[in-house]
Amino acid sequence: MTEQTKNRVLTCFNAWQGGDFNLFRTCLDENITIDLNGQTIIGADTMTRLSETGDPWTHVHLIDSVYHQDKAALLYEGIKPGGFIARVGEFVTVHHDKIIRSVASYTTRPPHKK
Repeated sequence: MTEQTKNRVLTCFNAWQGGDFNLFRTCLDENITIDLNGQTIIGADTMTRLSETGDPWTHVHLIDSVYHQDKAALLYEGIKPGGFIARVGEFVTVHHDKIIRSVASYTTRPPHKK
């Protein structure tokens, strides 16, 4: 189960970053619940639409990840519009090869000055 969880989570992460929102949507359970810095988003279609229409992050890279049975923990960072650097901690639950829950928190910091 751990390998299946890892594959599903990384497929979703890479689809999000690659702009493949059809593939991204297939990773999500219809009734997924996402808690992002205290804001709750419900539903795969809503999350896909927000991801597709939101300002894209650039230079996103996975810093670390851990997988155990149906759970995953990710740490990644990227550059948000305006140059702010965001670091995200995300905890994911997978059930029947679909992501059913994501709890994420992030911090931002100003861009590096030259």
